Amino acid sequence: MGEVRRSRKLAARIDTFKWEIEQHGHLEMPDVEDKAKQFVQNAWKMQRLVDRIDGEKNNSHDRQYSTAEENIEALVDWFAEENRELKSLFQPYLSAA
Repeated sequence: MGEVRRSRKLAARIDTFKWEIEQHGHLEMPDVEDKAKQFVQNAWKMQRLVDRIDGEKNNSHDRQYSTAEENIEALVDWFAEENRELKSLFQPYLSAA
């Protein structure tokens, strides 16, 4: 959250990410395309949570978390784990090339 201080900045990053993926056309890598969709969905979820906190509402998006902060922490952890796993996601496609 420290890096993205405003909801607009996060929304702009989401739009940029989507644009960059779209510029490559159909990747013919279903796993990668599915993961990109998950990244976008979870980024939008994070953006809504940041807006809730900014609006002094602390309700979570997902029922399993009691606060928006807990929900954001879980999303940050999810992004970190997915980032670590990206190399293995691309490995089958790189070894085929």
